[in-house]
Amino acid sequence: MPTSRSVLIVEDHEETRAGYQLFLEQRGWHVSSAPSGEQALRQLLELRPSVIVLDVMLPGINGLKVLERLRNHSRWQRIPVLVLTGHDLAGQPEGCARLLSKPLRPEELAAEIERLVP
Repeated sequence: MPTSRSVLIVEDHEETRAGYQLFLEQRGWHVSSAPSGEQALRQLLELRPSVIVLDVMLPGINGLKVLERLRNHSRWQRIPVLVLTGHDLAGQPEGCARLLSKPLRPEELAAEIERLVP
């Protein structure tokens, strides 16, 4: 069962990650973060977030590969994933709740998360 109002932010850009984290914590969310796909997958062995915010461009395993692993694992496949990208993608990646374009203001991210987890 996911922890109530918790989010995992997977973003390699430290300032962006910290800005999202601070904003969401001020809105009452419990926030965990990871700078890489590998670290996110390790954290998910212990975490059960309500939602995952996942950047596409990550060092090592990219966000689309992380999304694929999430969707192929019974423990994680029902967690909604918001995919962030600053690049053009050919449509919304399969298995994500929503594809969001960067740059994305923290207020916009919070609104999207709160639509998924009221």
